[in-house]
Parts: sequence; structure tokens; C-alpha cells
Amino acid sequence: MKKLLLLSALFIFSCSSDDNNGTNPSLEKRISQMGIHDIQICSHYSVFGDSLKITYDNNKISSALGRRYEFDCYSNDWTYENNYDWDEVNFEYTENYIIVDISNYNVMEWPLDNDGNITSIPQRQSDGSMGWDFEYSNGHLTKTTLNIYPNDYDSISTLSWDNDNLTSIECVNQSPYQDNYTIIFQYTDHLNKSELFLGGEYSLENAYDLRFLHCGTSSKNLPSEAFVQFYNQNGLTGSNKFEYQYIFDIEGYVRFLTIIKTDIYYNDWDDTYSEPEENIWTLEFEYTN
Repeated sequence: MKKLLLLSALFIFSCSSDDNNGTNPSLEKRISQMGIHDIQICSHYSVFGDSLKITYDNNKISSALGRRYEFDCYSNDWTYENNYDWDEVNFEYTENYIIVDISNYNVMEWPLDNDGNITSIPQRQSDGSMGWDFEYSNGHLTKTTLNIYPNDYDSISTLSWDNDNLTSIECVNQSPYQDNYTIIFQYTDHLNKSELFLGGEYSLENAYDLRFLHCGTSSKNLPSEAFVQFYNQNGLTGSNKFEYQYIFDIEGYVRFLTIIKTDIYYNDWDDTYSEPEENIWTLEFEYTN
């Protein structure tokens, strides 16, 4: 299940109106590549964002290569473990569907509504894949329902928006083995050019997330912080805090993004919370016209 979730975090969830990076012909620049530039602090075994290479055809994403970075940390040093190979995703657009071919082994058709937003991703029970349903209001993604086979339980996220920025997400899991969580976002005054952050709980660590390319509009501004709290019937089980720092090029596009992530975990065996663990890494971006 872990590898399935990591793969889905790269590709299995593309959802955008015509304002998004993959489809908007008025965008002056589009992201062509992103990846790790530097790791400043590595406090424990961690996943540090994506490495993506993107190609376009007629102002739409035609293909993408992606890989997750996973690191083991030793005495403030880190070693790279290539646990995940590059995966290729190809996109073909029709009037009513997006045909998605993942690494030449899985082809899916994702239906579109009249606004060009994905309405669902079919569940493939033969291999335990997840199925999704999406709801929208005023051009924004407002609800996602995830069903995981074979347990057949739903994970429902409700997204709230204000002034065209995603302000909060509330996720409720039906499974007794999964925590619920809330996410609160804060924003800078900088515009979200090239839709760098596509908006959503799944973009916290990865910034650019192909899953949200056809799921309504992205947030108008770049976030400054995101605060996540996990909880179950017994109360708070942990928290993550993400802080985002930017270096821009002369045209106002993000050239470097530093993510500071602070984790606190609840230890149920002694009823205490861990000391804060911090990871800091910087992503580098390149663009194409």
C-alpha cells in the first residue's frame, strides 16, 4: 500500500479548469522541470518531494517523468536510496475523457464534466487501486471521496475557499485504523504564477502536483504556511507544520522553494508527545515558454 500511495502522489490524480497550468494558453511560462537542489536538515528517514520533467503539446501536458526522493539520515548527513525508479505518464485529451497511460502498464479513462474537470477516477479492484470522486463549486474543488479496496472504506475531504485561496481541508476517515486530520493554510501576497502550488492536501511536500491539473482552479496566491493536525477518537495524535520560503526570478516566477517541515508525534505507549523533528529542503524549478 505504501508504494501505491507514493505512486498516486505523483500521478494517479490529475484534476483543472482552463485556468490551470496544463491547459491555459495565456500562461507565459510553464514548469518544465523541478527537483531537489539542496537538503539543509535531514532529521530522520524522509520523503523529500518530487523530481519531475514535463513536456507539453498545444499548451497541454503531454507527458511527465517523475520520481520520489527518499533519504535515510545519519548524524546530520544523508544518503540517497533509489527505491523508486522513474515513472512515465502520458496524457491524451478527448472531449469527454482524459486517457492516462502510466508507465505503459496501466491505462485509464478519467471522465470530464462540462467545465473540463475530472469527476472520478475508476477503482481497479484487481490490484487494490484507489477510486476517487470529486465535487466542485464556483470552479473550485470542494470535496473528494476516496475509496480503498479491499477494505472498502471511504476517506472524505471537504475543502474550503476564500478569495480564491484554499483556506482549510477537513478529512474524515471511516477506517478505524486511519486518523482524521485538518489542514489550515496561510498565504503570501505573491501570485501563484504557473500554478506552482495546485492547491490541496496532497501538494504540501511536493509543491507541483500533477493530480490536481484538472480539478478546478488552483489557489491565487503562494502559501506561506500549512498546519496539519491528526486526531482520532482519543484526541490529537500528531501535527505537521510546513513553512514555505521563495526566491523569484526577475519575472516573478519561483526559482527556488525552501520547505521547512516540523513533525510532532504522539507516543501512545507512554502518553507523551515527541520532541519536534525538523526537515528542511530546497526545490529548484525550470520553465519553458
